[in-house]
Amino acid sequence: MIKNSIRNKLIFWFIIISLIPLIIVGGFGFYNTKSEISNNQLEKIDFFFRNIDSKITKFFISGEKDINLIKDIIEGQLDREDFDRKNLNSIENIYYDFINNNVQYREIALIDANGYEKVKVQRYNGDINIIDENNLKLENDKDYFSEIKDLDKKKIYMWDISLKEEYNSTKTPYNPTVKIAAPIYLENNSRWFVSLDVDVKYILRDIENVRLNNNFDNFMIIDKNGHYILNSFGEKGWGANNNLNTGDNLKEDYPKLYKKILDSNEFNQVNINDNVITWYPVKLKGFDSKFTLLLQVAKRDYSKPLYKFRNVFFLQLFISLIILIFSGILVSRYLSKPILKLVKAVTNISEGSFDISVDIKTKDELQILGKEINNMAMKLKDMYANMEEKVRERTKELRKVKDNLEEIAIKDQLTGLYNRHYFNNYVDSKLKKTCSCNNQCAVFIIDVDDFKDINDNYGHNTGDEVLKVIGGILKSSSRSNDKVIRYGGDEFLVILYNGSEKVAEKYLNRIKSNIDKWNGKTDIIDDYVSVSVGYKVYDCSQDISEVINHADKMMYSNKQKKK
Repeated sequence: MIKNSIRNKLIFWFIIISLIPLIIVGGFGFYNTKSEISNNQLEKIDFFFRNIDSKITKFFISGEKDINLIKDIIEGQLDREDFDRKNLNSIENIYYDFINNNVQYREIALIDANGYEKVKVQRYNGDINIIDENNLKLENDKDYFSEIKDLDKKKIYMWDISLKEEYNSTKTPYNPTVKIAAPIYLENNSRWFVSLDVDVKYILRDIENVRLNNNFDNFMIIDKNGHYILNSFGEKGWGANNNLNTGDNLKEDYPKLYKKILDSNEFNQVNINDNVITWYPVKLKGFDSKFTLLLQVAKRDYSKPLYKFRNVFFLQLFISLIILIFSGILVSRYLSKPILKLVKAVTNISEGSFDISVDIKTKDELQILGKEINNMAMKLKDMYANMEEKVRERTKELRKVKDNLEEIAIKDQLTGLYNRHYFNNYVDSKLKKTCSCNNQCAVFIIDVDDFKDINDNYGHNTGDEVLKVIGGILKSSSRSNDKVIRYGGDEFLVILYNGSEKVAEKYLNRIKSNIDKWNGKTDIIDDYVSVSVGYKVYDCSQDISEVINHADKMMYSNKQKKK
């Protein structure tokens, strides 16, 4: 049995320490702590207010940064000499991506110098909509437009908070919104304006979370007119049915204090009846008003830490002879060294380093704990080694499955050729770039003649074999960089690079010759298998769909001639 356990040591020091120093030092400590707790409460509230001030400021500063970013992005589109609807479409896409990636914005619009909306993207009921040009409005009768039309180039205008109207009607739940607008001055002396609607509910929700985390019940944000923007009880803030677009007024709740609160420009606190009321003004740069943060705390709650400390102090005084000051110093001197070793070992383990050795010889529970930590480190080291090997094996398996799935997605399972899905993606990503005026391509449409009769007379298995053979002949007759695609059913599509008319004719003769050779020696089918072919040389003057249609019509014409 390990002698001199920690418990025995604590009891030993407990007996040594006397009660008299506790009473003397504790008495002085209580009165000093009383003042300190009161200051801490005030500092806690001040920190709470500054935290919210910072969040509000950052929220609106981010709006200013975002609108400047949008200005910089679209200015190049607006300043083009050949500016037309295509440029507006490009701006619509930019706006759409911006709204999609920034949930705090409800609407973004581009407005010309006369107040006409040219582009508008709007978030409505969770969906993002590009407003049709027939539904765009004239904004020159709006108050904000009269404010921004003569703004300097680097100025940004921010309107007071209001409820957002969507599709010309105010929707519930109500959403407080701030409009930010900025001008764009182009080198040709034309002017445009970017308008951005910021959904204030996101910052209000963030502030509400801060309030809950700090356990403050009655917290309010008030605008310059004394209307509640946020109220902890919900029924008085934005979105309450009986406070549409105004909120309850501070004057009704604090008739003697409201003027002092609204006129104040610094942190203040007063005691009224059973409550402690604290407020803090928030002034936004570039915003034509200020907010006031107001917190009402019951005196019993405000002084709760002091009461708790007092109760704990007297409880300790009467039921315990442990004197924390002296016993803590003496015990920590004795125990700190092995405890620090344990802390260092646990820290190394948490950081993934398992090669540790805790050497503690205190002959008590700390020594047992050190041995257990050593054992735990060894087991964790073995476990992590096995886990890493399993992860590597699993990663290899998943990579192999991924490669197989990608192959299946673009290959026809019967012929092994590329499929229609591959062709559709290929047209968008590569074909239009590869084939140009200086590098023509020949596009072939090839159809097996009377393939239905082959299926009817010989069966679908034989029909499948014929498709495999034709696909193989088309592939072997082409070059390594050409594309052979099973376009659908018994129809194939071939793309020859550097495919002039001469190259196309040679390929056509080559596949017909190879099919003739196969017909002469095959025992798969008694009937003669032939194909109908149409082709068209593709260059920069045509659209790929027109080329395919032309080749398809030529193939169909050749097929009709055989009947």
